This record gives sequence, structure tokens and C-alpha cells, in this order.
Amino acid sequence: MNTDSNHSQKNNNNIGRKIFLSIVGILLVLGLCIFLVFHNYLKTSLKPLNSNDKSFKQIKIPMGASDKKIGSILQDNGIVKSGMVFDYYVNSHNLSKFGAGYYRLSPSMSLKKIADSLQKGGSAQPLEGTYGRVLVREGASIDQIASAVDKGSKYSAKDFINLMKDKKIY
Repeated sequence: MNTDSNHSQKNNNNIGRKIFLSIVGILLVLGLCIFLVFHNYLKTSLKPLNSNDKSFKQIKIPMGASDKKIGSILQDNGIVKSGMVFDYYVNSHNLSKFGAGYYRLSPSMSLKKIADSLQKGGSAQPLEGTYGRVLVREGASIDQIASAVDKGSKYSAKDFINLMKDKKIY
């Protein structure tokens, strides 16, 4: 009987060891999967959100905003993929002294370009109104003004030239 109980105890130990090793193996595989997913997310978040989107958005950074708050603002405005990753990037590169104000930022900008822009400081006044701003220099031709209108507003150069040719406006 003594041998049966020793044999039974060895089987129980082997089963316990197999269960333990199975659980450890599953946890290691799960941990590796989580690491790879997080690493991939971090890697894609460090790149520009959309390198093909060359449009700019006016972003207002309030006075005294923390890096986390700035990251959240950038994420909410579609400039970066993750505000948390922006905060990580800023802290890991010891970047600071971001100025309050208005900025023109694009989803095609890298985190480095965005951070550099924020360190230079923003404009105290909005950079663009509802329809944008157009600076007309003295002596500019109609074509030069039309080009400025095309770049700085929702209207095309063709719309502006057609408007200038309309006799009803004079």
C-alpha cells in the first residue's frame, strides 16, 4: 500500500507541475502579445498621424497647460494619434517650456516638429478667423491677391477673379 500512495503522490506532483508550467507558459505568451501590441501602438503613434493630410488647423494652447493637457488638445483636434504618447515623447526627450497661444499645426507633422513649434511659442491673437486672413501688400496685382485669397481663405483664386470682374460690385 505504501508504494501505491507514493505512486499516487508522484502523479499528483506531476499533474501540479504540468498545470503550473502551463499557466506560466500562457502568462508568458500573453505578456509577449501585450508587449508587441503596445510596442506597435507606440511606434505608429510616434509617426505623423496622417502624412498625406497637408491641411493646417488652428490650435489654441491655454496658459499654464501641462504636457498632458497639450497632448489631449492635440489628440482632440486630430493632430496626433495619442495625447499620452505625445506626453511620453515630451518627457523622454526632456522638452519643456511650451508657450501658450495659437498655433497652425498639421496631422502630417512629426512629434518633433510639433514640439519644436510649441517651444517657439504661439501667437497671442488667432491666426485665422472664421474664413481665414489674407494680407494684401501695397502694389500687389489682382493675380497676386487672388493667390493669397486662394491660400488664406475658403475661396479659390478663380472665385476672387470672377468677383473682381463683376460690374455689379462697383
